[in-house]
Amino acid sequence: MTLEKRQTGADYLANFKNLSDALDEHVGRDNNADLDQLLDNAAAGRAPTVNADGASVALAEQITQLWQTHQEQIQQVENQYQDVKNFPQHLSEWLDHKHIERSTELDAMVEKHRYSGLNGLREQSHALYVISNVSLHC
Repeated sequence: MTLEKRQTGADYLANFKNLSDALDEHVGRDNNADLDQLLDNAAAGRAPTVNADGASVALAEQITQLWQTHQEQIQQVENQYQDVKNFPQHLSEWLDHKHIERSTELDAMVEKHRYSGLNGLREQSHALYVISNVSLHC
């Protein structure tokens, strides 16, 4: 679960950086175009170059051109952002999401240690297993 969560985040950040670099190259690095703001504008149902107050961002025409030519990459970044936001927060949710069958005993142990090492935090998860006295075999 933790590895998958890290990979989901890493993929999003890598593609976000690539798109941000493309934006910087298109409008010039000194112009400080904010990809995050553009994505927020689009997510709110506005044109990417129109802020919440109705004002247009600087270099709107150049940004619109980039937005049109990089639509596939933008959609990928938006989808990956949703994947990061929607990633299961707890092991039980992740197991359900993956449709992984498990015993009632395992579910009880996972819930018992919900905020401990079993959900990806670095807290001696082996020690929790040892003290749980529950077999992990489903």
